Amino acid sequence: MNSDDLFFYSAKILGWFLKIDNLLVLGVIITIYLFWSRRTKLAKRATIALALSLALFSNLGLSYAALRTLEDTYPIPTISCGKDYQGVIVLGGGINPGLIPEQRGQTQLNEAGERITKALELLNRCPEFKALYSTFSGSLRPEGLSESQSARLFFKDQRVPSSRLIFEDQSRNTFENAKLSLEVVGSKEGWILVTSASHMPRAMKTFERFGWAVTPFPVDFRSESRGKYLDFARESAIRNWNNVIHEWVGAIAYRLRSV
Repeated sequence: MNSDDLFFYSAKILGWFLKIDNLLVLGVIITIYLFWSRRTKLAKRATIALALSLALFSNLGLSYAALRTLEDTYPIPTISCGKDYQGVIVLGGGINPGLIPEQRGQTQLNEAGERITKALELLNRCPEFKALYSTFSGSLRPEGLSESQSARLFFKDQRVPSSRLIFEDQSRNTFENAKLSLEVVGSKEGWILVTSASHMPRAMKTFERFGWAVTPFPVDFRSESRGKYLDFARESAIRNWNNVIHEWVGAIAYRLRSV
């Protein structure tokens, strides 16, 4: 097992424990145990802490505010077709890999599907652009079609010529996206980086560390510009917080990791 494998598997394990919903479930289990073991005073304190945590992380406005610290980092650029750009780098995450697309013969876009649809829009607008799709799979046990294979199917269905497409089909995370994409393109300059707005700060820092000179094009925004502090939506808010924590911790981990 090399350092890339160790980092990937460690991140997956740590990621499970950093999800708010998983932590709340663990908190409930611990609280039940405290009541069962008759540590009533401590159990009551744990119950109050759980209730306050659930209220905090269910507040939609607070989750939007946290998400905006990431999504507002880079503005949406104005792209002009021409010699300034070679094309678009699309980071995986907007396509569901696996057995279903393999068995059904159709690409399955998920809620981050704007990553690949924006790339298609830019390809249609600028005929000289190429697209580099970078990702194999982020799954611990990949099966069926990989993301790159599903992306290949998507672009084929959209009648994009194969001569305009490049696929990097080994990477499993953003660090490997930036590292392995170097092996399939001839130049680090003149590329437009397309990924989710919340993911863009970590992606840009990582690509810059590997010497890329890319233009950020954020998509897939999840936060409203203001307000909603009186609104509570547990599922949506916790999903936002999970995203934010994933990016904050990921950025720290990538900063500590050597290139």
